[in-house]
Amino acid sequence: MGILRRAVCYFLMLFVMVESAYASRIKEAKDALRNKDYSQALMLARDEVGASNSPEAYSILGAIYLLGLGVKASRSEATDYYVRAASGGLVSAQATLGALYLQDSKSNADVERAKKWLTKAAEGNTDSALYNLGLIHEQGLTGPKDLNLAVDYFKKASAQGYTLAKVRLGVLYQSGLVKPEKEQDAITLFQEAGESGSPSGAFFLAKSYGTGEGVSKRFDLAAKWYLVAAQRGVPMAQANIASMYEQGLGVNKDALAAYKWYWLASAKMPAVLPRLDVVKTQLSPADVERLDTLKKAWPGEVENTVEGWRMTIRE
Repeated sequence: MGILRRAVCYFLMLFVMVESAYASRIKEAKDALRNKDYSQALMLARDEVGASNSPEAYSILGAIYLLGLGVKASRSEATDYYVRAASGGLVSAQATLGALYLQDSKSNADVERAKKWLTKAAEGNTDSALYNLGLIHEQGLTGPKDLNLAVDYFKKASAQGYTLAKVRLGVLYQSGLVKPEKEQDAITLFQEAGESGSPSGAFFLAKSYGTGEGVSKRFDLAAKWYLVAAQRGVPMAQANIASMYEQGLGVNKDALAAYKWYWLASAKMPAVLPRLDVVKTQLSPADVERLDTLKKAWPGEVENTVEGWRMTIRE
């Protein structure tokens, strides 16, 4: 009996040591990612995969290859790693895998695969999975459109602070496709999303103030929120705030600011290029002379936020 007890104690101690080593490597890999030491993160994650087949390690590898962190980005390799992590029960990986299948879907089978993994992740109340399931039902990607079910998913994701869900709900309310509980619900959702850093929330709030849809028309607030969205990389917001600076609508007339935002918008919206020639005639000779220097600095003032796509490194 004493031998058996010692054996059990030995194996328990060994288990604790293995678990401790596993937790340590995963934490070190996450810390390396945060510190942008991608080669170290890659090495640690690979070591952990070899040692324990860890779903978390597979998920870290998936993120590294998906985002091209120190390696050549490979969506196919990332997907393979996320499949292993998701199959191991990691909820965050299930949500990411579902999103990947949904984004890359070329057939009904792809969407069904996406729905399968998103449903698993939604059982864990994962905000992005709830949102993507809402999109599937809103658009009828796996059957008839079901706005009621879509709204239910969007509300659940929105309740967790998921900004894309808030914006989507606001758009549905404002379009009249879904009746809100209160008349101001769309504006409230756009405001909450915009104040939480959402580029699309800021854009739709600005648009609402500019058109007076669901709120009193306020060009000053439209300009304020278009500028926020423009600084977060929304091309249409950049074009709109440029127009407001050009006209002095809600802001003081400012030809240089108008030129700046038209120029930044033109990278994605070539239709605004003719405005550059018009506004350039309104610039002072000194401003024209320093345009080349300014153009080198302007892109660095824009965040280019990719909304709704995030890699969360959890403790």
